[in-house]
Amino acid sequence: MFDEMDRPNHDFFAPFTVFSAPAIDMVERDGVYRLTAELPGLTDEDVKISVSDHQLIISGEKRQKDERKDDGFMLRERRYGSFERHVILPVDAQEEGIDATFDKGVLTVTVSKSKETPDRGRRITIRKAE
Repeated sequence: MFDEMDRPNHDFFAPFTVFSAPAIDMVERDGVYRLTAELPGLTDEDVKISVSDHQLIISGEKRQKDERKDDGFMLRERRYGSFERHVILPVDAQEEGIDATFDKGVLTVTVSKSKETPDRGRRITIRKAE
């Protein structure tokens, strides 16, 4: 093992190959929900957004440039690969009122809220069995 660590081009410090799903902040402000995700190194063409069954799905891929294994890396921590993140939308979110922008590696998704008060459920009375 120590012989491997002495070699300059070993993979001992190689990162995981999977790009982890982005952390997301979501706030409710001015009658909308706003989700923000930092996606450094990506462009708007690398990211896809869809909505299904009241879930917002953010997916994408950070591609690695063609680099040979013997390029002289001593430390390699940048991650590459695909990711997919599902966010359950609040009950009053309007699926047809979703807009997204991408600026300098930051994705911002704005989701309109319904003007109607959502049904918050109701209590069920339990009867005695006969």
